[in-house]
Amino acid sequence: MGAIELSCDDARDVDVSFCDMVNWQAAHAYDASNFSLYYPGNPLTAAEQDSYARALYKSMRSEVTSTRPSCKNALKRLACANVFSECPESGDSISSISYFPTCALQCQLAENFCSQAMDCSNYTTGNCMVILPPGFFVLSQEQGPYYQLPGIYGAVLGAWIIITTYWHVAAFILYKDSSVVICKAISTIPVVKVLVLILGVSFWATCEKWKMCSFWLGVSLINTHLVFETGMMVCFLLIAKGWSITRDNFSANEWRGIIMSMSAFYMCNSIILVLESSVLDQRGFWIANTLLYGLMYLYIILNVQSQLRLLTSQVQLLGDDVPQPIAGPLRMKHRMYIFFLVLVLLNISFEVYLHSLLASSGKMWKVLLVYEVSNLLILGTVGYIFRPREYSPFFFMVQATMNDNRTRPIPLIEGTEDSGNDAEIELSPLLQSQNSDPSRVSPNTAKMVLIRNPNNTMTVGVSAANSHSRGPSFQPMNVTGPPPPPQSEENRGGSNVMDLEFMY
Repeated sequence: MGAIELSCDDARDVDVSFCDMVNWQAAHAYDASNFSLYYPGNPLTAAEQDSYARALYKSMRSEVTSTRPSCKNALKRLACANVFSECPESGDSISSISYFPTCALQCQLAENFCSQAMDCSNYTTGNCMVILPPGFFVLSQEQGPYYQLPGIYGAVLGAWIIITTYWHVAAFILYKDSSVVICKAISTIPVVKVLVLILGVSFWATCEKWKMCSFWLGVSLINTHLVFETGMMVCFLLIAKGWSITRDNFSANEWRGIIMSMSAFYMCNSIILVLESSVLDQRGFWIANTLLYGLMYLYIILNVQSQLRLLTSQVQLLGDDVPQPIAGPLRMKHRMYIFFLVLVLLNISFEVYLHSLLASSGKMWKVLLVYEVSNLLILGTVGYIFRPREYSPFFFMVQATMNDNRTRPIPLIEGTEDSGNDAEIELSPLLQSQNSDPSRVSPNTAKMVLIRNPNNTMTVGVSAANSHSRGPSFQPMNVTGPPPPPQSEENRGGSNVMDLEFMY
């Protein structure tokens, strides 16, 4: 089998039987024995060129011991890449000489699939061509190396597994009775993050091992990460709106707004990713992402500020006569939202820094390392602040009637001990609520309530179960003293608080 020379003079599309994967403008092959730059001689026909590729393939097969189909296909791609080199296009004309030589990666892929060392020293590493199996692609060498990424994702995965395990044990086992609904709802977020990291470890490990990346594994990683990003935004928004933290529930319009905004965020993010690969350049991609994430974060920040104004007004309503065990948790919740606002702003800062880091260094492993570590620290801190606990500051208001047919909001404190009329004073109340659902109050448990009377005095009481009324009756007690004995309905008629009961 004689040697050949390749030229892109009058390059053409070919339709051949052996190298059937060739779908590009292929260079002509010439007999090397009488080839020169100015007088190359007569080119081989497409069929002759295809036969040469088949003979080269058989020669390679004779030097390897593996008989696996994957090895045979890898050698076939290597032979066809050597014979049918791709010609570059420059406008409407084809270069007369230059063509893309076969990449060293093509030879390395054959080594991997055949599990046998081959001489790849004569192949180039830059400005070259490679033929990949269907469903695979190669990463940009400019953003490499990538060998650090499997270890980075593996370490972060271990940390998230610990966080996920603790959160679910706390929310569904340790504090299942006092854990509010948002703690249980957002428990899906760390699960999705663990799934993202498992796919990330698999993707980067196989990229490094195979020297090429699975397209469908990459698509799974991107889409799962997009679900996680959307879930994270939903989590931030629900906290920002105070769901089961300062409010028992949302109105139907609010729920529709949340669902529509999050659905729009997911769809717009998906569209941007599609446009990035087809229409948008890097600048356009950054502008689109800035607008999308900027609007979403602005919406979250505005809601956090609304909660801070509400909590600030409630803290200011607390008089000097309110003991620290009562007022402390309300002030604690105020601080929690301040910390949350700082963390949201910090997350935005990291997003901006990541884009600038990618533009400046161009190394993907640095960008992903900063992203995963910052994501772990920020979301871990948010989870720690709003974690399930036995005595949490997550409480809200229910409506109760007074003896003069007026209504007054009475705070319901969840997470106190259910021991008849003996309940600990651990949490302070909220002074405002919307759309409360009194059915959340169990008629068989005692709950702590705190009432500010019309004369500005504070009364702490226990809502003890009462089978003769529509809900638990209210038995007042002094803030610092033991509860008084129960009184009859007649004796409670003239009190500002003695005849209060929960409405169903």
